[in-house]
Amino acid sequence: MHIYHLIELREIFPPALTPLFYGRYLAEVRPDGTVYCDNRQFAIDSDTPPSPGTKVMIWCSRDYYCCPTDEFQARQPRPA
Repeated sequence: MHIYHLIELREIFPPALTPLFYGRYLAEVRPDGTVYCDNRQFAIDSDTPPSPGTKVMIWCSRDYYCCPTDEFQARQPRPA
């Protein structure tokens, strides 16, 4: 699973509506390669970021990170 570090660019207004997914924020990679989460815009710190339109989960653990939701779901155990 690819985990990307996010770099905060600026505060946005009005804040983006950010739904939750598996208890984490859910966002879509924008055409410019950034993501919006609540009232912040983040750049994805990677030479090979997810492509625009990819849905990512965002979480904070001292800093902000994201991973593609499809990769996260593929790692979840399936009910028997």
